[in-house]
Amino acid sequence: MWGSSGIYYFNANGKLRRVVNFDNGADYFSEGLARSLWNNKVGYINKQLDIVISPVYDFAYPFNDGLALVCSGCVDQRIKEYSSRVGGHWGIINQQGEIVVPISYTRDVAIQKLKRN
Repeated sequence: MWGSSGIYYFNANGKLRRVVNFDNGADYFSEGLARSLWNNKVGYINKQLDIVISPVYDFAYPFNDGLALVCSGCVDQRIKEYSSRVGGHWGIINQQGEIVVPISYTRDVAIQKLKRN
C-alpha cells in the first residue's frame, strides 16, 4: 500500500509497517524478513509484520544465507535516477540481530568479510 509517507505492508488485522522502497515497490521478504523503516532507521519485520530486529541502522541489505550487511552513519548519494549508500561504518548481523562482524568497517571491507562467512 502506498501512503503519503512511504510504502506499507498491511495485514487482515489492520497492522501496518512501513517498508523500504525497493525497485519502485515494497521491499520483498528475503529469508522470511523484510526491511522496515521507523524514524528513518532500518530494521526487519517478519511476515506477521512483527518487528524482529529493531530499526537502528541507517541502511541495511536484505538477508542472504542468514546474514545482512548494515551500516551506521552512511548517507544516500543520488546519481541520476539511482542512489547508493556511501560513508559510515559497515558490519554484518545475523537473523537474530546479533552483530557477527563489528559495525566499524568501510562498505568494501565489510562486503569482503561477508563473502568469507
